Amino acid sequence: MRYALKVSYDCGISYCPVMVSDNLDEIEEEAKVYDRQNLRWTIEDEDGNLQSICTIHAHILATLIKLSNQKES
Repeated sequence: MRYALKVSYDCGISYCPVMVSDNLDEIEEEAKVYDRQNLRWTIEDEDGNLQSICTIHAHILATLIKLSNQKES
């Protein structure tokens, strides 16, 4: 399976591939560099399925889940 690390330099408006590899661990290590720069990134497999997301996206997702759970209560 091939994986692609895609990075956004414009706050998530567009993403460009910066690395492609068969080794997911290798790509996740590279993604940490972009996390330290507070850039948005995703890792997708060759079918377009998300395998990993940046810390910024993870925090946004966690906030949305929390808000959704509060609405249901």
